[in-house]
Amino acid sequence: LLAELDTVVLVVPCELRATAAAGHLADRLRAAGVSLLLVTRGPAPAGLAPAEVARVVGAPVLVAMRQQPGLDRLLERGEPPGQGRGPLASACLALLDTLLPERRAA
Repeated sequence: LLAELDTVVLVVPCELRATAAAGHLADRLRAAGVSLLLVTRGPAPAGLAPAEVARVVGAPVLVAMRQQPGLDRLLERGEPPGQGRGPLASACLALLDTLLPERRAA
């Protein structure tokens, strides 16, 4: 599968364990020739900033988003998250604008 990918977007909570795990995964992805982008999710309980996550993982932050209120409740009800407004919808739009710039012209 990795041979078919150009870019991988990692979603990483701004937490120490998640950042360390993402750094390990990023090393393996880079070894396979895949470029990386990050979406960070905060706020961090211990104050870990998106820039610190990027430094540890070794990839640029594409989007730094805050928590989506009520996400757990939506997922439990089987409702799609990120519809309308909110941090998740904004992050998804920014991600699409970056990865598919031609969609803005449509």
